[in-house]
Amino acid sequence: MAVTKDIAGAAGAGVPDLVDQGGAQHFAQALGRFADETRHAALDGFRAFLPETVAALLSAFALIGLLASLQGIMFAYGRNMYSLSRAG
Repeated sequence: MAVTKDIAGAAGAGVPDLVDQGGAQHFAQALGRFADETRHAALDGFRAFLPETVAALLSAFALIGLLASLQGIMFAYGRNMYSLSRAG
């Protein structure tokens, strides 16, 4: 694949590759193959270069951050809805 130096070209080349890889992983999980290897990819990646306890702590922080992000998005949408309703 040729290297592109613009964002649109990189996205155009990268998105099909991501979809292809994600589809292959989903298909492998649907068949039941490699289920133990692909179920916790982020945690396995942390375990590859960190001790077990640090990797578990880091993945817990990642989960807390994900939940906090969801709460922040919900709060922002609520404030936006309130301000739009007040504007009439």
